[in-house]
Amino acid sequence: MPGRAFSGRSTPFTSTETIWYTARSENRYLFSAREEGGRDCERAHTYTSSPGGEVRDRCNCMDIYLDTASVADIKKWLAMGLVDGITTNPSIMLRDGFFDLESGAKEIAGLIKPRPVSVEVTSDVTDEMLRQARVMSKWATNIVIKIPQLTRDGTPCYAVMRKLEEEGIPVNATLAMNFGQVMLSAKAGASYISIFVGRIGDEGGDAVKIVKDSVDWLKLWGYRSRIIAASIRSVPDFLASASAGAHIITTPPNFLQVMTDNKCSREGVRRFIADAEAAMAKMGRGK
Repeated sequence: MPGRAFSGRSTPFTSTETIWYTARSENRYLFSAREEGGRDCERAHTYTSSPGGEVRDRCNCMDIYLDTASVADIKKWLAMGLVDGITTNPSIMLRDGFFDLESGAKEIAGLIKPRPVSVEVTSDVTDEMLRQARVMSKWATNIVIKIPQLTRDGTPCYAVMRKLEEEGIPVNATLAMNFGQVMLSAKAGASYISIFVGRIGDEGGDAVKIVKDSVDWLKLWGYRSRIIAASIRSVPDFLASASAGAHIITTPPNFLQVMTDNKCSREGVRRFIADAEAAMAKMGRGK
């Protein structure tokens, strides 16, 4: 019985669930998780209770999310065991062929369940953000709500983040462009904080330093927020964010293909196959 926030549990947890549920204490839980599809996850998953009482997955590893709504790309990389979550927004969904936000989010959430999928609100009016977030969170148990750092007129959105987290709705504090915004998002209780690496670089900022400082600061003070390196514009952006210690990197799928491909690796495979075929032919003649 998967679920994100509920007060009781009438059935035992199954081995295929990522377990998000409401706890009434500050206890820590350690489980050996098992991923969808029957493949054992060798990572230890620690679940810690948030200020609102909700227990969240605290996997001590770097995750890769896809910044896409392409079902074909999600299925491709999911089958390789390389997808830990999805981030998306209305413009990405439209580009990838969805014409209804709710149906698109539900399809993607079902495809990657129990992994999280971040869905973005379409308003920066406080009450409307809260209303939309509450509706969206009911679309699937693995929905995370993207809330911006501030509104168009400069009003901070940390009260919205705090309120949603207290209600058991996980928040992705998006559009973080500096270390200060990261600190404030963590203080507000955001489960995830998206640092826009590419955009920071566009403005001449040192995105890698912001990622590293943020990860170090969260660890120093024991905050549960996880840093997402977002707005990845190139493979070097991806690799630099990984080296800086980002907990999660969300990337366009094409960069995974770029990282995979290498002409020397291809040539090495050709040589191995040629050598193997020659060796097998000789072995056959020697029988």
